[in-house]
Amino acid sequence: WLFRRTYNWKQLVVRLLPAMTVLSLLSFLAVVFHCLDDPIVLLAKPTVWSISIVMLTYLFAALTIFSLCLVVLLRQSEDPRWIWWHSCFVSVANGLLLTYMLYWGIIGARTWA
Repeated sequence: WLFRRTYNWKQLVVRLLPAMTVLSLLSFLAVVFHCLDDPIVLLAKPTVWSISIVMLTYLFAALTIFSLCLVVLLRQSEDPRWIWWHSCFVSVANGLLLTYMLYWGIIGARTWA
């Protein structure tokens, strides 16, 4: 029912971009929780896990900013209003989380440095 009446790229982007942002955040959290078993070995040098933490935080930041910009620019799309409002709330929540993560230096934190 979510993609039943999607006809153009604007409607698809307003729906998918906030979801992709949340998926990048969940991927970051999954990698962090995986590394809690042995953090010294996995995070103290540039490994696949430590580099993926850096890349996933950058991806989260880029998708959040892109999502916020597109939600503002595509406010007059042909989507039902509740879909736009949902995307707006998710994008603003991601923006607040991004601000928090930037303040504490989590975005782009190199654990091996």
